[in-house]
Order: sequence, then structure tokens, then C-alpha cells
Amino acid sequence: MPRLSRSYDLTHNSEHFAGKKGQWFIISAIVISSAFLVISMLFKGYYLIDTSSSATIDEDYYFENIQSDLNNVIDSSDCSNVTKNLNKFIEFAREEMGKKGKYLDVNYTISCPTIVLTASLRSNQMTIQDSWAHSVS
Repeated sequence: MPRLSRSYDLTHNSEHFAGKKGQWFIISAIVISSAFLVISMLFKGYYLIDTSSSATIDEDYYFENIQSDLNNVIDSSDCSNVTKNLNKFIEFAREEMGKKGKYLDVNYTISCPTIVLTASLRSNQMTIQDSWAHSVS
């Protein structure tokens, strides 16, 4: 059988195609990898959790520390000097919270040995307020 041309020869074309299988595999792997990369970049915003907002809202942390420190001041005082010690700490805490853009208000009533405290911490984001009683040791 006479050959028409090399391009129409089935045996020659299959050998020629067999040498290009590896190239098609590499090209298809690159295309698929690129598609997955593009898809992951598009959906990246849906899977990321923004924790920066919780880091800027720290009023609860400060408020709990102030409550604990007020109780420590009362524990380390007796009925004769508890008023002076509380006033010093409240002044210090107000100054420190003012530097952070927060307003601290603390009121207390002393009926030794029990002290009833009401504290509030305000900022642009929130206000936290609580009342509690603590006894002088």
C-alpha cells in the first residue's frame, strides 16, 4: 500500500503522539493547579476569621482587673484606712483608664466591715457596670 504522506500514516502519528503524552500531562497539571489557586484566592475571604476587632475591645479585661484590684485593696486595709486606700487606687485607675480613652466611675458605701461598690467603665464601644459587696478582712 502506498503511503500518501507522513502526516496521514497511523503508525507514525501514534508514535509522534506517544512522545507528547508527558507534555500534555504537565500542561494539564499546571492548568488544574492554577484553577485551584484562583478558586482558593477567591474564597480566601470567607475562610479567614478577623480577630482584630476583639483585640481592640478590651474593656471587659480592664473591668475584671479593676474589680479584682479593688477587692485586693479592701483585703489589705482595715476599717481605719480603707477609705484613703480606695480613694488612692480609684484615682490611679481613673488616670490609667483615661490614658486609654476609657472613663472609670467607682462609688462605694462603707459600713464596716462590709463595703458595697458600684463601678462602671465606659468607652466608645461599650459600657460595663457592676455592683458587689466585699468585707474588710
